[in-house]
Amino acid sequence: MRILAPLVAAAFILLAPPAFADNGWQSPDTLTGLVGSYTRPPFGAGPIAFVTLSGTDGYRAQGPYTRFYDVGRGQLALQKGTYSAIANNPAVGAFILFEDEAGNLRDAEPIIGIKRDPLGAKFTAIELIDPATGKIFSLVRVGL
Repeated sequence: MRILAPLVAAAFILLAPPAFADNGWQSPDTLTGLVGSYTRPPFGAGPIAFVTLSGTDGYRAQGPYTRFYDVGRGQLALQKGTYSAIANNPAVGAFILFEDEAGNLRDAEPIIGIKRDPLGAKFTAIELIDPATGKIFSLVRVGL
């Protein structure tokens, strides 16, 4: 059927990981609109399977987080703690730092790109670098 082909193509575009559709990524010059929940896109890779970031955002963002982290062999670990993030900084770039509940560093990922909703108010996707492998991965917002 002729109607199904455009619907399948539209579904692929909407569900494809941002790495396949490289256009639309912006520089993370501000983190205003970061607070929310994110997941890996369908068939996406990366160490973070799901994360909810609460607290405040702006040039700097911080607050509590809850996430499911890939610990290998198909297993996810529930982790909680606090995060701190900073937008583009000439000295270090943009990054997000995760600490456990005792304040010990868990990991830190460079933020290399963001996508925003049509009004520019909230993030719709974040592009990060996995510090363990150096591979780029993305997270997409769950809901608005």
